[in-house]
Amino acid sequence: MQTAEKINAPKETFKALNGINAGIFEGLTYREVAERYPEEFAARDRSKYYYRYPGGESYHDLVARLEPVIMELERAENVLVISHQAVARCILAYFLDKDPECLPYIKVPLHTVIKLIPTAYGCIMERIPLSVEAVNTYRSRPRNCSPHRPVAVALNEFQEVRFEPKRSPTTLQIIYQNDGTSIETTDAKGNRTKRLDSIFGDITLNNGFPMANDSNKQQSDI
Repeated sequence: MQTAEKINAPKETFKALNGINAGIFEGLTYREVAERYPEEFAARDRSKYYYRYPGGESYHDLVARLEPVIMELERAENVLVISHQAVARCILAYFLDKDPECLPYIKVPLHTVIKLIPTAYGCIMERIPLSVEAVNTYRSRPRNCSPHRPVAVALNEFQEVRFEPKRSPTTLQIIYQNDGTSIETTDAKGNRTKRLDSIFGDITLNNGFPMANDSNKQQSDI
């Protein structure tokens, strides 16, 4: 509730919106898990949607937990959901009609408002980054899932990027349609840019922030 305390609107809390239970890995970074539990780290990479943390949950479990909440969201009008990245992925996957294998790899940037607008043909999604310094914790689908790979190889697609909020961010609007994805970006001056992309393509946008590598230790985007 701390995140929502400044919002002047009725508030409700739902245990179902708690983040995914990482079991014995709770609080560890990707590097720590890869170093201490290489077999488990590789098993999760092979099937991230169905992999269940020892003593915890899988994305599949999380989807089942969120189903009643999602049904409530469908019946509601204007709703702001404040939760963790894994929960946000499950909600986005439902409304954007993503398949289970794609769900764990949906990009959910930190300190970003993601706005969904239902339409007759699908859903419009806008990403509105806040002017807050943040680290990109996204980890793409790995190519090498062997438990015997070096830690450096296991982590080679996970690069933390710090965003410095020194410039006005762009707004990303993604319109999901049957024949593809219409993508619009609007910069601080109101200039719009359009392009057509695949409906299952993941979009990476720098949001107008300068980017720099950061070696500080950060908690995993689970």
